[in-house]
Amino acid sequence: MQCDTCISLRPLINDSTVDNIRLVNTNPEVIQWGRELLEYYLKDSTPITEL
Repeated sequence: MQCDTCISLRPLINDSTVDNIRLVNTNPEVIQWGRELLEYYLKDSTPITEL
């Protein structure tokens, strides 16, 4: 999750499942890093239009 006031990440486990741990931070520098990380992956991603 990303918003203007915090960033929340949920790490993946080796078998591709999501861990119940959440990493949450409200530091503006960390939020900016999260935006840059999101943009990095979005620029090369392909939208899923059907399942």
